[in-house]
Amino acid sequence: MDDVVGDNTGCVVLVVLVALALLALPILSEAFDEVLAVVDGWSFASAHANQKHGAVAEAIDDVCHQGGEVTMMNPNTKRQAIICKIQLDGQELFGVSIYESGENVTSFLKEKMRSVDEVVRYLSNQGYVK
Repeated sequence: MDDVVGDNTGCVVLVVLVALALLALPILSEAFDEVLAVVDGWSFASAHANQKHGAVAEAIDDVCHQGGEVTMMNPNTKRQAIICKIQLDGQELFGVSIYESGENVTSFLKEKMRSVDEVVRYLSNQGYVK
């Protein structure tokens, strides 16, 4: 009979580890929320845009956030794209800000595109619809 029951030490250790993980979950969740908190008025998602695309990303987000030329939605990702015109070095260019759940994910210029229709076509190719 002892051969059938065996040593349960491994199971006990596993149960204890799972219990500790469940107890730590609220603490880890709170820490994660703090990491995602707004820092100096910018969420980490906006910081990503600023880091990848420079200070221009901040300017694009400011302009697009006030209202753009066209707003599109990606039904698969549920992200919203706003196309806006921005003045940069005396040129009028098109910028795009992408939002998810109201938070900026990224903002970027479409420097080579000269009409809002071109930017709409670009976003349509990315899965966005009007």
